[in-house]
Amino acid sequence: MQLIVPIRNIYMNKKIYFHEDDYCMIEILPADNYEFCEDRATQAKSFSEKHRAENGFGWTDMFLLKAEPKPLKDLQISVIAFENALSQIMERTDVIYTGYSDYEEKCEHTMAFFKDNFHVFYESENGIIEKIWFHIDIVTVEEKAFATTLLRAISQISDLILVDNYKNQVLPLNEEQAINDYLHYIYVDRNIVLNQGSSLWGKWGRVDKGEKAYLIICFTNSDLIEITGKGIKYRSFAGNTSFIDFENCAENYFTEIKEGTKKCVGERDIAAEQPFIEFCTLPVKTRMLFVNTSTGLFKKWRNNAQKQFQNIYQKIIEAGFTTFDLS
Repeated sequence: MQLIVPIRNIYMNKKIYFHEDDYCMIEILPADNYEFCEDRATQAKSFSEKHRAENGFGWTDMFLLKAEPKPLKDLQISVIAFENALSQIMERTDVIYTGYSDYEEKCEHTMAFFKDNFHVFYESENGIIEKIWFHIDIVTVEEKAFATTLLRAISQISDLILVDNYKNQVLPLNEEQAINDYLHYIYVDRNIVLNQGSSLWGKWGRVDKGEKAYLIICFTNSDLIEITGKGIKYRSFAGNTSFIDFENCAENYFTEIKEGTKKCVGERDIAAEQPFIEFCTLPVKTRMLFVNTSTGLFKKWRNNAQKQFQNIYQKIIEAGFTTFDLS
């Protein structure tokens, strides 16, 4: 029998705020809800496509999330068990506020564990956990590793799933690969290396346009290892080598568009504020972003952005492939 020892009844006075729209949007639920949440995510995607505004910005109607058939409180997870699971890796506070714009109010029966850019909120009643939801913002590779540790710790409490209602993703917390894929493709960071040899930590990762998710690469010539007839080999975050396979991208793009030849690997837009080439990789597309900025240290980088775009684009053509022009 496992002995559960209550942790000290000491709370930090740190105030944590969450916008009311973020309430339970990334949440933990019983695994019995997996099929229901998968179906709900599919419905949400379809609804979003149907009700997108003609100008591409926003929607004409709102999708209401139906409540899951088995609420978290049915698992009878004790507050003591939950707090013991996280107390060794995070601090906690009971000073929780929510609201919108300039309005805010204190949340009763709500607490949170926190560490850097991670907030794990939880509600309880009579010593039983009723809700668990997240705010996660990964900026460094160390935080990505911590996110894995955090989800692994929560997975030990019961048979649970993580439901990201923003991205319509559902993953079992007992599947290590599912956790790794979620963190890798949805929250990724890298170091931007500038032309003059200076470095700046810049965030890259998932960016949404409609229901599409993109893996962003803020690309410089120093990142490029080689381009061959088979694809692009480049240096990713932490110096690892990644590869974009042209044949796979062309096949994926043809499957999605269902027209043209099987030589189109994605889309491009040199006229965008930040020129990009987007490759049709899976499970998410890879958008190669050529950063445009115009002041101080970055002036030379701005002038080179379109040149770098043209260089990569020409190499794609020489390899026998093309991209669809959005400009």
